[in-house]
Amino acid sequence: MFDTPRALQAPLRLLTALLAAFLTTGILIGLVAQPSQAASAEDAGNSDVAVVAHRGSSGVAPENTLAAIRQAHRQHADVVENDIQRTSDGELVIMHDTNLVRTTDVEKVFPERAPWNVRDFTLVEIKRLDVGSWFDPAFAGERVPTLREWVNAEDPRPACSSRSRHPSSTPASRSSSTRSSGRCRSSGLR
Repeated sequence: MFDTPRALQAPLRLLTALLAAFLTTGILIGLVAQPSQAASAEDAGNSDVAVVAHRGSSGVAPENTLAAIRQAHRQHADVVENDIQRTSDGELVIMHDTNLVRTTDVEKVFPERAPWNVRDFTLVEIKRLDVGSWFDPAFAGERVPTLREWVNAEDPRPACSSRSRHPSSTPASRSSSTRSSGRCRSSGLR
């Protein structure tokens, strides 16, 4: 080996760190960008492990959308998990947050309706919101699905699991989701 001049040691350490970060990022992006490589536990021959698509396939599609469910199917997920909230008119929608700001354009569509909680909007109003653009322009126009739409989007193989994020703020959500589909598991956890 040769001795590196002192003046080059710091820049070489920085270059090495940047190269390591670049390679790690490239590997992670490659894993996400190759959805056809995903396999279910059944495909791998291990029935003790289930592949769960949390909020659908939320790494490649906007969370809790029909696009995320379709992607989870393509990735052979064993279970598709989503969260439910109740609208002001009693409808159940697939939404993680109790507030619509993070994943929709609610501030633009309804600027005078702060604090923009799901429970303060009707289903018709929520259906006006774009839930895809925040994730990627390719998903512009994606809408918040109802629990019924989500259950109907499920193919026969994956199980669906829904839960009320805040059961106390969405009374009877648990029993309503269980009635919607005998195949769905419902939980009032968290």
